[in-house]
Amino acid sequence: MRVGGVNQLISDNQFLRIISDPVATGDNHADIIQTFVGSRPFPGWGVVFERNYIKDCGSQLGNLENDATNSIISDWTFRNNVFINSRIQLNIYIPGVKIYNNTVYGVNNQTSNGFRFAYSTNKGAGNDGQVFNNIFVTNQGFYSFSSYLTGTAADYNLLVNLDGSAKAAPNEGPHGINGGIQPESIFLDLANGDFRLKPGSRAIDAGADLSLMGFNTDKLGVFRPQDGDSDGSAAWDIGAYEYVSTEGDLSGDGVV
Repeated sequence: MRVGGVNQLISDNQFLRIISDPVATGDNHADIIQTFVGSRPFPGWGVVFERNYIKDCGSQLGNLENDATNSIISDWTFRNNVFINSRIQLNIYIPGVKIYNNTVYGVNNQTSNGFRFAYSTNKGAGNDGQVFNNIFVTNQGFYSFSSYLTGTAADYNLLVNLDGSAKAAPNEGPHGINGGIQPESIFLDLANGDFRLKPGSRAIDAGADLSLMGFNTDKLGVFRPQDGDSDGSAAWDIGAYEYVSTEGDLSGDGVV
């Protein structure tokens, strides 16, 4: 997808098995979402990519480029999405990108740099990027900020390799969780692909309140926060799903 315009919404979609084969395509590749200002300038700001389910996609998530001399693309938000066994690489050269309450789980062998806030003299700069309340359970990338950027922030994220170990140099913030936790203890039924939170999950009541950022629900429309640990002091959960002790969608794809 190539997105232009103001306040566009891309929500409640399933992206399945999008495969990119550079050998077969002469080094071309298919991203899920892209912008290329240099080839065809158009504005694009206030774009929201939310409540989507991305599974078994070998292509990278996207490439967001700007015109370094004329920033007409900015302020995109990726929230409440679930990424499963996919190449989660988003090259971010535009300012104001927010990565909120996503769940990333991966066991494939695709090389990935995660959400990569980058700087380029001709593609733009990912200044003022934010990464909050996300779960990253993968041996691949998670997020990174170029040292040339300004105004970036990350906190309240749960990071862990597939063997439960900590990730190296993540800059997870003072409230983040890095390693020392088994993936099976986070999700309701990992073996069967249910990525809702299980009782006692470290992600419950461990997130930041992002209600001032324009949303207060999870991937299934559950209001945030719920009192997940029954202590009477509800807080936002980390990841795409807010914990509730009710029966529902066991597949994790938003379809009951």
